[in-house]
Amino acid sequence: MDPRPNSVWYNDWRQVDVEPLETFTPALPVSIIVPCYQTPAAALERTLASLEGQTYPRKMFEVILVDDGSDPPLARPPSTPLDVKVVRRERDVSGNTLMRSTAGQARGAGVRAAAHDILLFVDSAMLVEAGWMAAHARWHHAVSDALTVGVRAHVDVSDLDAELIRSRPGTLRELFSDRPTDPPRYERQLAETDDLTSRADDPFQMVVAGNLGIRKRFYRALGGFNESFTFWGLEDVELGYRAYTRGGLLVPVRDAAGWHQSRWAQDRAAKDRSLAIQRGKAAQLIAHPHFRSNRRGRIYKVPQYVVTVVDSGGMPFEALVETVANILDDRTCDLVVRLE
Repeated sequence: MDPRPNSVWYNDWRQVDVEPLETFTPALPVSIIVPCYQTPAAALERTLASLEGQTYPRKMFEVILVDDGSDPPLARPPSTPLDVKVVRRERDVSGNTLMRSTAGQARGAGVRAAAHDILLFVDSAMLVEAGWMAAHARWHHAVSDALTVGVRAHVDVSDLDAELIRSRPGTLRELFSDRPTDPPRYERQLAETDDLTSRADDPFQMVVAGNLGIRKRFYRALGGFNESFTFWGLEDVELGYRAYTRGGLLVPVRDAAGWHQSRWAQDRAAKDRSLAIQRGKAAQLIAHPHFRSNRRGRIYKVPQYVVTVVDSGGMPFEALVETVANILDDRTCDLVVRLE
């Protein structure tokens, strides 16, 4: 039986009765979805090696590698003992010099191939700590409409092999303790919002698809990732916006820790250019001042306000038209008017 939706005020996830990680016993299987595009074999092998060391019972999870049109096609790595399947997508991004990405489409393909109800998304160049899966999954055992967001730091590990990741005696943090790292970029937001439990109206900005958990039914109720995003960035934030405005619970999970296998500054110029394009796309879909202006003449696909005018049948037509015109003439112009 599925757990019930959350019933907390605002986004105060601390009110949820969830099993502590130390005593949590998994009862539900998990599908891990890993979008891959031209991922170096060594990086993917390191990622799978980190998944092999999970505290979650190995018989209770599968790994779905979604090959997003790699050339040559991705083959199932022979060295891993995990339950791994490869899903192939074809795509055409010829002639584009920006960071073209169809990660939302790849993740959607992974969901369609997933056998289990708890979905975890992780990037193909991510290494995760041993308790990563359990830290996410315990929330999805407790409520049906949580979006769990793990933390992620960046470190260059290109000189390490998968066997070292697999056989390390301690944590990844200990293994990387003498290496320069880039800390998570959203620590400031967590500090300013008391770990997303304040009444701030933009906790969805923390949602990062490279380390994310959700139940399949809630994912489908939201409509999944918007697959019309075709450049790198913000398709995860837009999903978080829909989850938040639908009443979902956005949970920052510090115990679900991951490490991206490169420094954040790598390809920074291309990332910034891609984000600039994506912000224009996101402005149409995320009705929040951080993404759009309230300038007259702008019409957005998803308005910030919907004003309903109820006509019980006694209002003269001219008065009805005048009422609608006055509403549309308001200084707050990011709206639509609905006649009932």
